[in-house]
Amino acid sequence: MKRYTDDTRRINWEELAFYRRSNAGQRSAIIYSVLISCRRLGVDPDEYLTEVFAVDTAQATDEQIAELTPRAFAKRKKYEVIF
Repeated sequence: MKRYTDDTRRINWEELAFYRRSNAGQRSAIIYSVLISCRRLGVDPDEYLTEVFAVDTAQATDEQIAELTPRAFAKRKKYEVIF
C-alpha cells in the first residue's frame, strides 16, 4: 500500500476539487490562451500577469480594459510583435 504525506493528499484533493467544477475547463482554456499569446508575442508572462492583476477591472473603462491584452502590452513595452 502506498503511503502519502499530508501535503500530497492535500495537493491531490485541491486538483480534484478544481477539475470537478463545471467551468474549470473553460477557465483553464482561457489561461492557456493568454499564456500562448504572450509566448507568440515574446512577452514575459510573469511581467504581463503582474501588471494585469494589479488593475481594478471593476473601475476600468472599456479603453483601459482593451489595453490589458497581451498585444497591447507588447506594444506598450516595445516588445517585438511577430504578427
